[in-house]
Amino acid sequence: GVKYAYQHYDAEYLFRGADDAYVNLKLFFEVAETIAPERKPWWLGQLRVPTDHVRSHDLHLSKQPALQKLYGMFMFGQYMLGCGDVFTWDVAEHIAKWTIPPHQTYAEDVIVGMWLNPFRIEKIHEEP
Repeated sequence: GVKYAYQHYDAEYLFRGADDAYVNLKLFFEVAETIAPERKPWWLGQLRVPTDHVRSHDLHLSKQPALQKLYGMFMFGQYMLGCGDVFTWDVAEHIAKWTIPPHQTYAEDVIVGMWLNPFRIEKIHEEP
């Protein structure tokens, strides 16, 4: 996905979404224009911020022991929920240059969040 796009295209943004997702480009560019250039890199989507008092079964790594072992964590961090999110191209480049283990879970959006949470990438919440 991201690695292929980075290797074959040149763009300002990368949309990562489900096969049945769509982007309202007019609305996207209206939102993107309001984000100051000095705020780069950024990641735009519907942000989910797990907290200790939220006990959602999809956040608990005990439900996914391979991930618990791989990451040594007991709860996921922040991630973009839903069928799509947008990265600035520098974030796509960052991801594309990694050696990333194969899918370890059904929750790809959560895994992308786990990859990006350690870095200084601004997360911008936008309601669908």
